[in-house]
Amino acid sequence: MKEFRKYQSLLIVAVTIAIITLVSFVDKEFILGPFKIKKINLFSDILADNQANKANADSVYVDLNPPSDSALNKEDKGFYVATKYDTSNYNGVNNLNPLYDFFEALRNTELNGDKTRIAYFGDSMIEGDLITQTLRYALQSKFGGSGVGYVPITSQTSGFRRTIIQTFSNNWQTCSFVNKSCIGSLFGMSGYVFTPQTGNNPSDSIKYQNPSWVKYHGSNAYTNLSKFYTVKVYYGMSTKKNYIDYELDGQRYIKRIEGKNYVNELISSSDKPVSNVKINFYAHNPMNVYGVSFESPRGIFLDNFSFRGNSGLNLTSIPAKILKDFNNYFNYNLVVLQYGINVSNPNMRNFAWYEKGMIKVINHIKENIPNASILLISVGDRSYKNTNKYETDPSIPILIQTQKRIAIKTGIAFWNMFEAMGGYNSMVSWVDSIQPLANKDYTHVNFRGANRIANLLKTDILNEYNNFKISYHQSAKAHS
Repeated sequence: MKEFRKYQSLLIVAVTIAIITLVSFVDKEFILGPFKIKKINLFSDILADNQANKANADSVYVDLNPPSDSALNKEDKGFYVATKYDTSNYNGVNNLNPLYDFFEALRNTELNGDKTRIAYFGDSMIEGDLITQTLRYALQSKFGGSGVGYVPITSQTSGFRRTIIQTFSNNWQTCSFVNKSCIGSLFGMSGYVFTPQTGNNPSDSIKYQNPSWVKYHGSNAYTNLSKFYTVKVYYGMSTKKNYIDYELDGQRYIKRIEGKNYVNELISSSDKPVSNVKINFYAHNPMNVYGVSFESPRGIFLDNFSFRGNSGLNLTSIPAKILKDFNNYFNYNLVVLQYGINVSNPNMRNFAWYEKGMIKVINHIKENIPNASILLISVGDRSYKNTNKYETDPSIPILIQTQKRIAIKTGIAFWNMFEAMGGYNSMVSWVDSIQPLANKDYTHVNFRGANRIANLLKTDILNEYNNFKISYHQSAKAHS
């Protein structure tokens, strides 16, 4: 009896919940003896949300098709940019495609072999060079160029990335723009800054006998990545007492690495392409090191700046002087922003805070990389478990509308990855296909899925580039 009284309250609550749940499924008024039971539905809010979210997803799918007067074909839906025939949605920008500067650079590369460079920022969706490796190879195959581009000194994904083989010592001090203890640091383009081991006396210091180092080896994943044609090291302010001891295929070189700029460049070249690079950093005084770039003299280059768990808002933490200095060397023609996974949440319905923050990010990029076009890529499909089945996270359509609004307000290009994947519930089909395109977390694509996204993006970019060339030739002919 005592045991029953002990659990009596819990039993009453359980029975009450069971009765309300049962009544919810009836979902109408009825008479039970002397009592009139009103209509109750415990799940009404959830069901209403799901219906509304499905409708939102459908409306996004339709709303984000290119406008009828766009130069794009209907098959290219999802890639939305203003063209010379469609400027009304871009705050009065007259006769300028948001990708005009990028396409001009591509045209010069195609005609003259000039360099075109892309900075591709993203979260874990591009980690390990996913998406970007396929896009890079496709563009280099068409426009020329070889090399993986910029690689940070250390990386969480060095063992996962296939486009370069990288190892490094464990005595690097690492700071990132998501680490609160690093606030105010001079973060590089990747959001990281690395500090090598320092020593006081180069002749006898134990620390100098164990310098911080990094090794790179060419990759056979793609034919244009097995050899290094030009190796460039990027570092911060440095005194004459600091130097690097590096090897190119076993050939040893020693160079002082002084520098007065916030970002400095040291070019290491050999008489012929090499496959192995090792760099030892002997720092008598503290210094910042950012990364190494692998490239050829001509062609197109794409730098992967992935950062796990990032919303994109942290990009304003990269100091303006750093962005400007990097851009002085790289001369970026296109900046791609692919974020959203770490912002979406099934319970989120308002992304005004994110819209405000990303507009600041885009303006930060415009001010400090002024000659680059900017392309905003929407979040892709992501599923959550609703009762006993997976379906599109209800916040995804709302977030996409927000991202489109960001692009329109800032006058930049926009590509709808959600549509490209297939729209509502496409993630479920990607996970459940015979050859899965995504992982069982119903969030991240795998190598096959990343390749598909990259090829869809590449096709839309090249279609729009061809439209640009047609308009360019027509305009030149009209003025001749």
